[in-house]
Amino acid sequence: EKALLWRRDLKDEQECITNQTCIAREEMCLCKSKLAKAKTEISQLQYESDLLYADLDEVCTMEFQEYRNVRQRELSSRTKAKSLEWEKRVWRERSRWRVKKWGSPEFE
Repeated sequence: EKALLWRRDLKDEQECITNQTCIAREEMCLCKSKLAKAKTEISQLQYESDLLYADLDEVCTMEFQEYRNVRQRELSSRTKAKSLEWEKRVWRERSRWRVKKWGSPEFE
C-alpha cells in the first residue's frame, strides 16, 4: 500500500511539474513576444527620433540662411544709403563750386 501511495504521489508530482513546465514555456513565449514587440517599438521610436533630428537640422539650416539673408539685406541697405549720401555730398560740393553764369540770379 505504501508503494501505491508513493506511485500516486510521484504521478501527482510529475503532473504538477509537467503543468509548471508548460506554464513556464507559455510564459517564456509570452516574454519573447513582449521582447520582440518592445524591440519593434524601440526601432520605430529610433526612426522617429532620426526623422526629428533631420527636421531639426533642416530648420537650423533654414534659420541660418534666413539670418544670412537678413544680414545681406542690412549690408545692402546700408551700402545703398552710404552711396546715396555720398552722391548727395558730391552734388552739394559740385553745386557750391560750379561756374556761375554772368547775369544769373545765383551770381548776384
